Parts: sequence; structure tokens; C-alpha cells
Amino acid sequence: MKSWLSLVLLAGVTGESLALLPAATGATSTRTITCASVNNRYATCMTDTSGGVTLQQQLSQAPCIENRTWGVNAQGIWVDKGCAGEFEVGMSAASPSPPEEQVVRCESLRNQRRDCPIHTRQATVTLRRQLSTAACLHNQTWGYDNRGIWVTNGCRGEFLVARRAVSDLPFHDALVVCRSLDGTYVRCPANTQRGVLLQRQLSQRPCRQNQTWGFDTQGIWVTQGCEAEFLVRP
Repeated sequence: MKSWLSLVLLAGVTGESLALLPAATGATSTRTITCASVNNRYATCMTDTSGGVTLQQQLSQAPCIENRTWGVNAQGIWVDKGCAGEFEVGMSAASPSPPEEQVVRCESLRNQRRDCPIHTRQATVTLRRQLSTAACLHNQTWGYDNRGIWVTNGCRGEFLVARRAVSDLPFHDALVVCRSLDGTYVRCPANTQRGVLLQRQLSQRPCRQNQTWGFDTQGIWVTQGCEAEFLVRP
């Protein structure tokens, strides 16, 4: 069985959370998507399913049974109760190509956290326009992770989601996922000789360089609940 919760090199892809991971299949009429129910929770991986969906390979120990622990809805593929699998999705001739850029509006009402689901895998998100009087500060009152964009403390804004090609990453670069579990100090071995960049924050807790994450000659360190993808150039 493949390890789908792992540190991933080169392409910057993990199999964690609400994963929507296109992969080469060798056929022009289909594509492969990995979708996972993390912590036995219901999750939807947004994609066009008009061309049909079949379970290609189960990746979890929990069973993937159609219409019981996985299926198709209006938004895409859904999984539940720990099911994780690779799904073959048919390419409909009428299906539009994913937009290179799109604007998403996400609002924190009554100062509460809100998650706005959007496919951010291999994409960058920037604040296009602040709509609230409350400040929208990256990694403090707004950010994004594998599930989409999140806002809190009254931040309301329009966010530009720009699709990033895999070729935008230098061939020899690597993405390292480092997690501070339960707020503990964790060191992730990596070749940091040419520097480290925070590629994407995955945690609700803020990742601030030299405060909750950093690096030295031995690798990357995180603490106080910081969890993120880091770009390493060996």
C-alpha cells in the first residue's frame, strides 16, 4: 500500500487532507485524482465528474465502498469514514479548462473563523481587495491551506487564486512538510545550504520565521503548532 501521508519531493504534492491531485495517467481521456477522508471526516474533492468516476486504487486501510464511503456529488468526489483512494475521472469534451486565475470572496462574520473551500493545490493566493475595516493580515487573520482560504477576526476580502504550473518549481527543488504536533518543537532534516522559503502554511497556528519556524545547518525547525510546506533548494 502506498504511503499517502508523506514528505513529497519535487512536485510539491502531499496526499493529506482534502487532496485534489491530478496525475499523469498515460491516456488523454482520463485523469487520476487522490481524495482522502482525514480523521474519518467527510470531505469533498472538487472536480468535474461529468465524464464518470471509478475507484482506481484504495490507499487507506479503511474500506472505500461506492455510495457508502465514497461517491459523487454536485461539487466532485466525496469520501468519508477514513476512505482514501485514487479515482479515475473521465474527461468530458464539454468540460471547461480550470481557470488560470479566479477571484474568491471570503468573509469572517462576527469575528468568527470561516473556511472558504477552493482548490489551492499548485496555486498561489494573494489578497486582491480588503472589504472590511478589520485588518486582513496574511497568516494572522487570513491564509490558505489544502482545504482553501480561511479568514478570522473580522477580515473580509477578495482573494486572487492563480494556478501555478509544476514547471514553475525548479527541477531540483523539494517541498518538505514539517509539523509541530501538539505545539512541540520538531526538527525536520533537510539540506538548507541554499536557504529555505515558507511555501504554504497548513496550520491554523501562525508560522512566523525565527519565531515559530526557522532553519539551521541541520534542517528546518517548527514549534508552537506551526505546520507548513517549505521550499528547499539543495
